[in-house]
Amino acid sequence: MVHKLRGDGTWIERRLKLTSSFLLFENEEHVVDSIPLHEITSCGPRSALARANSHKSLVDPNATPQNGEKNSDFSATSPGQEMEIQTEKEGFNSGRSYVVKLGSKESCKDWISEIAKMGKERKREVLKATRLSEWRAWARRTFYSLPFQIVVIVLITCNFIVNAMEAQYHPKEGTTQRYWIDSADYIFTAVHETLIASAAVSCLQIFCLELAFNMFGHWFWAFVTDGWSIFDFCVIAASVCALSFDAIP
Repeated sequence: MVHKLRGDGTWIERRLKLTSSFLLFENEEHVVDSIPLHEITSCGPRSALARANSHKSLVDPNATPQNGEKNSDFSATSPGQEMEIQTEKEGFNSGRSYVVKLGSKESCKDWISEIAKMGKERKREVLKATRLSEWRAWARRTFYSLPFQIVVIVLITCNFIVNAMEAQYHPKEGTTQRYWIDSADYIFTAVHETLIASAAVSCLQIFCLELAFNMFGHWFWAFVTDGWSIFDFCVIAASVCALSFDAIP
């Protein structure tokens, strides 16, 4: 158990709990306050000046305990037992400063060290997640941009023309026409002959790259709930299967 400095200058008993994401303050029943670890800007011993300038070092006899909890008198504690935590101004706690009184200097040092360690780890995790979110946002903007959509439309049109030519002329195997149509088909679907023989579909294809780009930017619900994305997925999957298995028309 620790003691937390309240706004009226009195101390209240709390249970301090450190998780991978939050520093929690609990009473006997539930969590009453929390600090996201990645929003802690500083954590260290409370300065002697701050202690001296505290407007109340004794329990205010007129202060009313909250929810039946008892105020505590810690005016006799020695320097170094108080830990001060500062949070981000734009964060969850709006720049609020927390002062916690520990049972000993050693305990205070241990808590400060552990909070600093866990805070650095959490900040790295949040930074990675933020970068991924930024990349996904860029992918969504790019996917819906006019140049990208024009390129996709051109590729779809060219692929349609190639398929129409194949259906119209039915070039025989070994002919020049058959070679060029197969080459164009492989360019649009990027399925290599060796992969066709082994029934493995290559993901390095133009339309699959476009689909993967779409999935990266919109995964998960935004993708599976969009009719055009599902249609795109089905068409590409059918096209790859058709090129991978000769039995499929």
